[in-house]
Amino acid sequence: MLKVFVDSASSIKQDEKEKYDVEIIPLRYLMGDVEYKDGIDLSIDEFYEKLIGEKLFPKTSLPNLT
Repeated sequence: MLKVFVDSASSIKQDEKEKYDVEIIPLRYLMGDVEYKDGIDLSIDEFYEKLIGEKLFPKTSLPNLT
């Protein structure tokens, strides 16, 4: 069986994820001293609130595959 994995920056839509049985691995990013998992720990609205309101610039890293 073949399984497709993509990171959360792939912009795959929920219906495509389900249709093709794609696994999305969240990117991790730091805002200030706090690490978040993309789409899990913060909503997109909360992300932009921190980015604009708190002027925190995110730093990203590759997804952890383990």
